[in-house]
Amino acid sequence: MKKHKVKTLNSSRSDRGAALVEGVLSICLVTAATVIALSFLTSYGMVLFYKGKIAFVANQIAAECAQEPNLEDATIVDFTKEILQSMDLPVSKLEVKKENLTIFGRAAIKITITNQNMPLFHKLDFLPMNTSVTDSATAILAPSPAYADAYLWSPRTKFGNYVIPLVKCPGSGPNFSHMTVIQN
Repeated sequence: MKKHKVKTLNSSRSDRGAALVEGVLSICLVTAATVIALSFLTSYGMVLFYKGKIAFVANQIAAECAQEPNLEDATIVDFTKEILQSMDLPVSKLEVKKENLTIFGRAAIKITITNQNMPLFHKLDFLPMNTSVTDSATAILAPSPAYADAYLWSPRTKFGNYVIPLVKCPGSGPNFSHMTVIQN
């Protein structure tokens, strides 16, 4: 006859206790991994958000410099800082570089903005608290507003409050094949 081993109350509890410890440790590992993964995901999203804002500001500064190519570097930096501060972005470690280029024989300007102090969302000690974001924009310099060769102002007409840009046509006449022309 086979004797059955009778489990006592103490041996039964120790088996269940080991499973409980393993379960708690597993939940802790899963929770820690989830928090770290969400922190990385949130930080990546913030970097993309900052990159979009820096790109927008770089485009604005390049367009302004294209209209006013004689702006001094200090004015460009101050202009950039003011725009970024109005967007509630930090400017303590901001670098703005202006570079003159030639694109298809035309003068152009390239603006590069680097902000090295963009805060991230997480509070984990082993991850960086700030990141650096860089973007650049290029704009072709306009020789004059509306690429005009001259301006017409006729103060005694109904258009006296307007200045009309004039563009010199080639000897063969204007070529409007790429745009709609309204003829009277």
